[in-house]
Amino acid sequence: MINNRADNIKSTTLKAINRAKKLIPIYTGLSLESNSFLTGKITILRRSLKDIFEHAVEDETICQWLPTLHFDSFKKMKYKGWAHNRPYPQSHPHYDPSHPSKSKHNTDTDYFLYYTIKISNRNYWVNVKMHRDYGEVVYTIKRYKPADLIKGHKKNVTLKTSIPPHTGGANHINITMQIYIIFLFLASLF
Repeated sequence: MINNRADNIKSTTLKAINRAKKLIPIYTGLSLESNSFLTGKITILRRSLKDIFEHAVEDETICQWLPTLHFDSFKKMKYKGWAHNRPYPQSHPHYDPSHPSKSKHNTDTDYFLYYTIKISNRNYWVNVKMHRDYGEVVYTIKRYKPADLIKGHKKNVTLKTSIPPHTGGANHINITMQIYIIFLFLASLF
């Protein structure tokens, strides 16, 4: 019975993610601006939703939260610090002794930023890639604080101290409509 419940939650979450991904622009992702983001802007890629799910597949709270996710909830995150792009541990199948500094994210990520977010009255840790092409990109959400968290800001980060007021335009309306459509779609699943 417990496995059926967990399997149903996972199945429902994955279906909702696959439908929601289609509403996120393919090449640019969905950009959110907020003073709570270290650089002032964060991007949610289609892959972001699947990465969150795949890294937290056994976390029932995350699996229940994802289908009801409203992207503006990321604006409530609180910045906590950063960490280096970790190399593969020696026990990992992709570890290469001739390239011990090689990591899974070498090609696209300089380092990671960490934020906390409240989900079901619990603090979760949002792992955000500092992506070479997109800037801050949501990557995973985990229950526990990363062991290698470095408090403060990494040097050479362009900090955004305030977001200028939006002057209107089709891009802003398009993003607002996408968020609204995704929210309505996800809400209709339950």
